[in-house]
Amino acid sequence: MSMMTRAPRAAPVVAVVLGVLTLGAGLASVPLDSLIHQAGPGGLAADLLFTAAVMVPAAGIGTLLAARRARNPVGWMLLAIFLLAVAPADQYAALDYRMHRGTLPLGWLAVVLGAAWPLFLLLIAVLLWLFPDGRLPADRRRVTAVIALTAGGLLGLAASASGVAAVIGHDIRVNANGSLTTEQGGPGASCTGRWPWP
Repeated sequence: MSMMTRAPRAAPVVAVVLGVLTLGAGLASVPLDSLIHQAGPGGLAADLLFTAAVMVPAAGIGTLLAARRARNPVGWMLLAIFLLAVAPADQYAALDYRMHRGTLPLGWLAVVLGAAWPLFLLLIAVLLWLFPDGRLPADRRRVTAVIALTAGGLLGLAASASGVAAVIGHDIRVNANGSLTTEQGGPGASCTGRWPWP
């Protein structure tokens, strides 16, 4: 069986896995909000109900499109956008670096993902260019689209570099929401995490 034959058959399975991961990430944000004392006024149950009401259809649409139209990147991009939008990176970073002093696993990854939000905007721009058939415009706009998306990608990477720089420099300071802060040690304003490795 050729790889070209296997790829379309595996697409529905991969789409379902990504859909479940997206749904799980969205729902995980609710208990994490509660743990860092950021829960909404309705409490844990209301937040969970609201998140499920939004996330179940969103993950379902992305999964259905990716599974049924595997060669069209729109469904896959929707799943990627939803996953980045709901991933509780900032909440986990706050839990790790403010409450556990940087001892939880993969806290550094949460910091990098939390700072990478400009790439989320780039994915939305790409999706708008590719919608609905998954192809860039065939006329003169194709060159404009490629230039704009390349420039946006470079700017997004540059804007997201703060998370990588903080991780490499072993100097992770986050505010109460889990976002990186530029303050260098105001009393109680930020917290530097210890690293679990030398």
